[in-house]
Amino acid sequence: MASLTETAYYTRKGVNFTIIGLVVFLILKFAIGYALEIWAELHPPPPPPPSVAFGQVPQPKFPESSPSANLVYSLDTISGNLPTLPAIGKVYFMPTGKETLLSLQRAQDEAKKLGFTADPVVVSSTVRQWTDSTTPLRTLRYDIATGNFDVKYDWSSDASLFVQKDLPDTDAATTEARNFFANLNLAPDEIINGKTSVTFYQASLNKLIPTSSVSSADLVRVDFFRNDLDQLPLLSDAPTVSPLYVVFSGIKDNTRRFVEIHFTVWQIETETFSTYPLRPVSQAWNDLNSGKGYIASMGTAGTNLISIRNIYLAYYYPFSAMEFLEPVYVFEGDKGFTAYVPGISTDWLAK
Repeated sequence: MASLTETAYYTRKGVNFTIIGLVVFLILKFAIGYALEIWAELHPPPPPPPSVAFGQVPQPKFPESSPSANLVYSLDTISGNLPTLPAIGKVYFMPTGKETLLSLQRAQDEAKKLGFTADPVVVSSTVRQWTDSTTPLRTLRYDIATGNFDVKYDWSSDASLFVQKDLPDTDAATTEARNFFANLNLAPDEIINGKTSVTFYQASLNKLIPTSSVSSADLVRVDFFRNDLDQLPLLSDAPTVSPLYVVFSGIKDNTRRFVEIHFTVWQIETETFSTYPLRPVSQAWNDLNSGKGYIASMGTAGTNLISIRNIYLAYYYPFSAMEFLEPVYVFEGDKGFTAYVPGISTDWLAK
């Protein structure tokens, strides 16, 4: 029979072995777990294949632009190479609106809010046009299917418009434009509270020439931009303008204060989307070089030798109606040059 001394000895040995075993187990568990994490980072599972649920989608409806075939491009990114960009992108459904029994009444109500009380002229099945009975130089064109509209005052025919120059500065113009749309209850919060840009213009005959400050300006324009989606910007027909904007004069009279109101807002069904394969960035670069890009802005370079400094993906959010919100490649050069190339693989774009 073991003595108490022997029992205590073997008990201590057992406890020591248990502690050592537990420590070894924890070290091995941590080491194996860490190794598995490293393996998972180095060997990520392949992304699910594109769902292409909409089938072939239409080509982006870019406006007519300056021919790009006579432009010569050089790749001058920071790395000197094309960037690594995703191989799969999302396409969102963007309903273009549909006329209902209440559409015309809604248009008439909105026209009254904007100061147009006379009967409209039928321009097309969905478009009505009003002329301000008290200010004939002022017109409203309204699409009753979409709710989008344009108000224009023919400022080029009214020299008195520029006698008074009570123009708002950048902050005041943004606030006034936001309040205008908010009071009409017309624009969603993400636009009214989103990004804006303010541009000052001098009026020359029937043209607007950008100027650097409010002190030298005749008119001021405020553009409202939609917030990023999937961490990608939404860019319109030109990268620095939006389909939703207002142009102010220096007149306090409301009928001549807003010489232009361009209200175009397309609904984006953020829960209704599908994934699509994107053409490789190398193919987009080749498309640009072969004259297949859309020149969104020539900028002020004044040359056909274009140095491309930045390439990224964005969503094309057009002035004209499109059924889908689609990704495009954006090529930015010096002095404001910008070009777009469709992002979707050519196999999934309708011919």
